Amino acid sequence: MQDFAHEVGELAHRIFADVAAQDGVGLDRGTWKVLGESGLTDLFQTAEGPGEGWPEAAALLVEAGAAGARIPIVEHDLLGGWLLRRAGLPDDGSGPRTCGTSSGGVARAVPWAREAASIVLLDRRDDGRLTVLETGAGAVEITPGENLAGEYRDDVRLVDGAAGAAEIEVDAEVAAEYAARRSLARTLMIAGASARVLEIAADHAVTREQFGRRLAKFQAVQHLVTTIAAETALIRAAADGAVGVVRRAGTGDRRARVAILAAASCAAHGASVVARNAHQVLGAMGCTREHPLHRSTQRVLSWRSENGSVHGLDAALLRETAGLDPTDLWSLLVDAAPSSEFM
Repeated sequence: MQDFAHEVGELAHRIFADVAAQDGVGLDRGTWKVLGESGLTDLFQTAEGPGEGWPEAAALLVEAGAAGARIPIVEHDLLGGWLLRRAGLPDDGSGPRTCGTSSGGVARAVPWAREAASIVLLDRRDDGRLTVLETGAGAVEITPGENLAGEYRDDVRLVDGAAGAAEIEVDAEVAAEYAARRSLARTLMIAGASARVLEIAADHAVTREQFGRRLAKFQAVQHLVTTIAAETALIRAAADGAVGVVRRAGTGDRRARVAILAAASCAAHGASVVARNAHQVLGAMGCTREHPLHRSTQRVLSWRSENGSVHGLDAALLRETAGLDPTDLWSLLVDAAPSSEFM
């Protein structure tokens, strides 16, 4: 498993090699096609156990985050395909597919909805029931939107008859597990994007000169870059620790949800520091459209907000932790240390 996850990461790194330098808009269909041909868009389709596929998915998501890939890598299989399989609906693997949650047939900020071949929704009905449905773009009304990084985040409204016979009722646990899977995926992508920010800031500091000295010689700059490195390492370690717990217990386990919330909290607190310090190191240069820094920092901040507010994550972590048995909490603390398997 360790070797396979490493191979997935290496393959993804090669596929995304040219993506980080791109400054386009819309879904990157060329990269999506290559990923599909390599089998990386459907890592969970044949997974058997509740935690199967996560080490490989983690390696892929970190690389996608570092590259700022404009693709529904989280929504297609990890969320959308998983929802279809949990509901007993057919999953033919075709795509690109996107996914979102809706209330009364209205979903907000669905990633890449306008360019998706189909949309999977976890819908909370007016009577409180939860249902899963898959529908084509022609059966919904789409209001275009974007996040801070310019990634498509569209509002989707079901039209009459869109659900049809494909609508399946599910229990509340599906919603909790969906939220956990989505949160861990976003945190892993933040970890990748933060690593890219660190790379850009460190390279700038050692190559750029000011007042006749390289920036890296200034103690203030050293402090800024070191703090980015520390926060990036913390985010990655917490994310890898959560993946380790999920691999053993699955995302439906309460201990896994605690580990995921802890990782999301680390990412939420660290995102502001990573973005702020990097832009202080590069000054106005990092804000220009031509420079790659903003493509990573804006994604770090955008994905952080999609995970929820910092206060909300911390409060949810406290609630979940308080509900754990003391023995489970202790084992979570001592057994969830990140291993080299995911680093």
